[in-house]
Amino acid sequence: MWCLTADPLSASTTAIVDITETLVPLVAGVACLSAARRSPNGRVAWGLTGVGVVSWGLGQAVWSYYEVGRGIEVPFPSLADAGFLLFPVLASVGVALYHGASRRRRSLTSAILEAALLISSLFTVSWFLLLQELVADGDVGAFGFWLSLAYPVGDVVLVTMVLHAVSQLRTAPASLWLLSTGLVVMAVADSAFVWLIEAGTFSTGGWVDLAWITAFALMGVAAVQAHHESNLDTGRVDVTRLALFLPYLPFSLGMAAIAARVWVGDVGRLEVVTAGTLIVLVLCRQYAALTDNQELLASLRERESELRHLALHDPLTGLANRALLGDRMTHAATLRDDGTTGPTLLLIDLDDFKEVNDAYGHGTGDELLVTVASRLTSCIRSHDTVARLGGDEFAILLEPPTEHADEVAERILTALAQEVSVEGTTVLISASVGIGEVARGFANEELRVSQAMREADTAMYAAKAAGKNRWRRFGPETAALAGPQPQDHAVPGASGPVDRPKRVSPRRTVV
Repeated sequence: MWCLTADPLSASTTAIVDITETLVPLVAGVACLSAARRSPNGRVAWGLTGVGVVSWGLGQAVWSYYEVGRGIEVPFPSLADAGFLLFPVLASVGVALYHGASRRRRSLTSAILEAALLISSLFTVSWFLLLQELVADGDVGAFGFWLSLAYPVGDVVLVTMVLHAVSQLRTAPASLWLLSTGLVVMAVADSAFVWLIEAGTFSTGGWVDLAWITAFALMGVAAVQAHHESNLDTGRVDVTRLALFLPYLPFSLGMAAIAARVWVGDVGRLEVVTAGTLIVLVLCRQYAALTDNQELLASLRERESELRHLALHDPLTGLANRALLGDRMTHAATLRDDGTTGPTLLLIDLDDFKEVNDAYGHGTGDELLVTVASRLTSCIRSHDTVARLGGDEFAILLEPPTEHADEVAERILTALAQEVSVEGTTVLISASVGIGEVARGFANEELRVSQAMREADTAMYAAKAAGKNRWRRFGPETAALAGPQPQDHAVPGASGPVDRPKRVSPRRTVV
């Protein structure tokens, strides 16, 4: 198969070329393996690439042994072919893993179909330009035929992986560009080598040898450059325009090659099967892409819902947070302005909660807050809102039609009075509750909401001043009892407070 023409170079020049083609890939391979050792995120990618480069260098060493050491024509097939062919296999996998290009959010089926379309399209072009002539040369036997066919096929796969990896990135480190350029130069040199061999014009020392040396030199420089990059995974993986159109460019070339054969009237079964295969692959790829897009949109909607929930809810208890409470208060304030009872706000502050954290730690305190949240939720109707404002402070919005706030406050104190068992410890808690109403007579809903918050806060401080474990409704007497608070406003209130028996809270006993 590799039937060389008479070499016009001197034996010494041939030796220099062959030895250089052996040493450069071996040095480049060692550099790639060193990059794998120093780069945790790219260990597998650089490792596979390095082993592939070293294998090519070893194959060239075998070639040099025949051509320089023994001065005879290199037999085909030989161990040199094993080293040469191992390179595109390992390098293709390495490039696919390099830089996480396969992390695009898509299904494995879509990735396989896209790779199959690229490979089939490029193989079609190669077949009609070069490989068909190679098949016509049947003097190498079945094994030699498939082995010789593996060279251009390996180059097609290698170029496909390079284009696929680079197309996924909006930005990429210099190491990837250097490595990709070296691999493409390598594939071009291999294709040219097969072409020249088939034409009977290849000789050692030509531009193909220079291209091979340049390709491996670029790979070695890429590995050295990777040492200066803090993280091989620094490029931005994203869907670029090139990534969207890349599969269709080789497909168009493949279909153009088939059309050219049809134009000259050289149409056979192979052309029909090839065209049908390409069309089926592109249709399957389109369907897979649409399916991936639908899954991505569903995932984005789910993620958006999660983010919206996180933005409006307390992460510990799952209750509404201050932002959602304010929004619902503003909405509730617009529902009724006809003289009937408007929405009512209750502020609940746990009594002496700091003692629980100090005695048992914040983990126990968090479990206690979750229990309190559950009990508060059980005290209200489904359309009312219970929120955690922060720390041990909670709020309840009774929306119209408003339930009697006094009864709700009593239910809250009763529910919280029940023992809480946390990590083998029984904790008794109590709370102070302040009641305020979203009154009428303000210019806008925001002022009504702000006034209701101040009223409930003032009433809650009055409950604490009266001995805790009780509730108070806002009024002149609660403002006086609470003392001068920053949020105290003398807005007429409703009924006065109703006292409950005072008890020490929290009381803790170990069970």
